[in-house]
Amino acid sequence: MRIAFFLSIALLTNAVPARAGITPLRHMEYVVTDAADGQSASSKLALDLIDTSFDSGVTVDLTQNGESVVLDVDKHGTMTSSEIVTMTPEATLLVYFFALGSQNLAGLDLGERWSADGTDYHIVDARSGKFEIEFTRAADPLGARTAYRGRLFYDARKVIPIAFDAQADVTPDDAQGSARHAHLTAKLVSDSQP
Repeated sequence: MRIAFFLSIALLTNAVPARAGITPLRHMEYVVTDAADGQSASSKLALDLIDTSFDSGVTVDLTQNGESVVLDVDKHGTMTSSEIVTMTPEATLLVYFFALGSQNLAGLDLGERWSADGTDYHIVDARSGKFEIEFTRAADPLGARTAYRGRLFYDARKVIPIAFDAQADVTPDDAQGSARHAHLTAKLVSDSQP
């Protein structure tokens, strides 16, 4: 019995290594798109769960366009890193939604609304542990104000975002830059856990 248990754990955690010598607890891949100013760019984004903390935080290794960064993410979606980090808006939003795993969404029902950490949520569809959630989010990354609105598709049983479709309006804090509107999407294409 013990051998079967350890084999099950090994199979669940046997994913593509995030960095040399580190085997992630979970490996997910998303296809993401950023469409702005008449141009569209798609890329693959890998999100590896490296560790969890006693206070419901997680450590993830995020890879997009060949660039990898390790982030500590608290239960509110606040990200910190020992590295200098420049993240795309779609990567930022995906990591923020991944942090929802620290909250118990399984008990929510159709029509419920809540607000947390600058984001307003409204469940517009709930079936078999999968939610379609309308959201609006205001964020102030360095040098800009960003307003997001859109839909998040979240699997409460697997405890991960499975897709989102969002509009983002970015307004620079200084007069040097111009405002930018973008359409952002992400869709889960693989998950190391069934």
